Amino acid sequence: MINSLQSIRYLLALMIFVHHYVYPPYNPFGDFPVAFFFILSGFVMTHGYQKIIFGSDFSYWSYLQKRIKKVYPLHIIMMIMALMPKVISVSIHFDLSRFLSLACSIPAFLLIQSWIPDIEYTYAGNSVSWFLSSMLFCYIVAPLIIRIISLHPKNAFMLLLIVLIVYFVIIYHASGQKIGYWVYICPIARLIDFTMGAMLYKVMAVYSFETIKNLSSLSKTLMELLSIMSIVMAMLFGGVVSLKYELASLYWIPSILVIFVFALFSNGGGIFQRYSIKSGYHPLELILFKSI
Repeated sequence: MINSLQSIRYLLALMIFVHHYVYPPYNPFGDFPVAFFFILSGFVMTHGYQKIIFGSDFSYWSYLQKRIKKVYPLHIIMMIMALMPKVISVSIHFDLSRFLSLACSIPAFLLIQSWIPDIEYTYAGNSVSWFLSSMLFCYIVAPLIIRIISLHPKNAFMLLLIVLIVYFVIIYHASGQKIGYWVYICPIARLIDFTMGAMLYKVMAVYSFETIKNLSSLSKTLMELLSIMSIVMAMLFGGVVSLKYELASLYWIPSILVIFVFALFSNGGGIFQRYSIKSGYHPLELILFKSI
């Protein structure tokens, strides 16, 4: 179920690269992959830990240490590389504003910067590391989320629906310059994406969807294509809808559709599925590579 989703990550990484290094930036190339990665992480974490967390030998602290060790070493290296020019500049020509700018990087070293609604802190140092900060929070609460969904799936589903309703009511009335932080960066908001991924895995584990699995290769190819087209359409509408929707919720349904279809057909899908597993790349990646 999981292997079929791995090749899509290459495409998402490429989209994020294009978003950050091509000017002017095309926002959907950054916003969609972020939403997708949070949802996919919830899906994959539930797949990997749904049984483990109920084992007698499961240790939360061992689990947490493992997740931290996976994130921190490379994060620290990238932070040092990102800050080195500033450190050299301050040491040669001391300037109080530059020194304070370096001080703003302390929360980033600790991966707690996404909890601070101030871009001076959120984007300090290696600016994209806010993603790791929010993802680390999802890792911290993942065992609890997975346990609740596993033991009380119906109640968890209803609770998620209530949270989503409250979320949309709040952002409908919300405005201001920091709305981007609250829907795009805030760890609590991103936990919604993560939980949707976890719930999707639970639904797919409970219901076999044999009727869909037994469809013809052509029908599966059409479903794969439709799921991909849902992303394309969402990205095209990204520049039209309000920023508070475009930054996250616009991409929730397309992301869930792609994960559902490609995970469901992991043992025999359409042409997109077969090609991605055989080559290790997604066909859309080749198109994007050729267009650059």
